[in-house]
Amino acid sequence: IPLEGQGGSRTVLDYYYLLPDYLFYCESPVQATRGLRQRSIVRSNIRNGYMEAKSEGYPMYLALFNNRKTGLEIVAVSISCGQGCMCNRFDLLRRQGDAWREVTASIMPTAQEMNSAVPNRSGGSFSYELPEFGTAIRVLDYDTEEHLMDLQWDGARFVIRRRNL
Repeated sequence: IPLEGQGGSRTVLDYYYLLPDYLFYCESPVQATRGLRQRSIVRSNIRNGYMEAKSEGYPMYLALFNNRKTGLEIVAVSISCGQGCMCNRFDLLRRQGDAWREVTASIMPTAQEMNSAVPNRSGGSFSYELPEFGTAIRVLDYDTEEHLMDLQWDGARFVIRRRNL
């Protein structure tokens, strides 16, 4: 797959075309061909490393996070199909050679750390809004959609940035 970026770096679109097929289906397996992926694109802002597409009709959001010093590039993928849907997912992936590596646990705070960062919160699910501009993921309460905190990319991992309450 040809690279879109200059100087050999990959864009969010390049990574989109390389994503594992399983991200394009939840209930019925499909072969996520280049044509299917191309038709699934809703909107892209390549310069800012952001895309919107569809996965089985559900919104799929992608954001590219990188550190030019270390060459670390992380692709965040968020698929949201509503409360109770088993197809909801949030993954942080890193491309290594010809394979993808799931790196969420190694570069993101735990649910316990995030719950502790919010006064009077004892648990519950989170949803994530990927940034089109900037490098902070908005963390929302899954049920109420209340903005709880941001996860700021520091070039190597995401750190909690508490919301001013």
